[in-house]
Amino acid sequence: VYHHQGQLDKAIDAMKKAISLLEKHYGLLHRDICPIYNDLGCVYLDKGTLPLARQVIEKSLEIAEKIYSPD
Repeated sequence: VYHHQGQLDKAIDAMKKAISLLEKHYGLLHRDICPIYNDLGCVYLDKGTLPLARQVIEKSLEIAEKIYSPD
């Protein structure tokens, strides 16, 4: 909601809090964490912080690859 309202800093804070809570409860490799990292990357992209956007989107991909890898 914050993202769509243009309150990017609030959106970032809320997403970071959600990631932290999920990581504590489920561990880092959980499917619910991937989309939050991806959404966080989109917020950073809208904010114009491209290096952070890339970093968190790559984190989302890294987690997804570990979870869904056929190995």
